[in-house]
Amino acid sequence: MSSTSVPDTPRQPWTNVDVADLPPTITVERAGAILGVSRRSAYRAVARGQIPAIRIGRRLLVPTAELLGLLGLAADVDAATVLRDE
Repeated sequence: MSSTSVPDTPRQPWTNVDVADLPPTITVERAGAILGVSRRSAYRAVARGQIPAIRIGRRLLVPTAELLGLLGLAADVDAATVLRDE
C-alpha cells in the first residue's frame, strides 16, 4: 500500500504492514478512512476532541501513534488488523 493513498477496496483489512507504513502524521480524511467513518464525521470528531489532531499552519493532521493508541494498537503493530473504509 502506498503511504499517500487509501485503497478503494471496501472492507479490506489493514494489515500490520500497512499500519507500519503509515507516516508519523496522517490527514483527517485518512484517519476517518482507517476508522471507517466519513470525511465529515472525522472532522466533527476532531472538533469534539474524539480524534487527536494538531494544526501546523493551515493543515490539520492526526498523529498516527495517538490514533493507533485509541484503537488499542501500538505504533509498532505486529499482529493487529483494522478495517478499511467502506
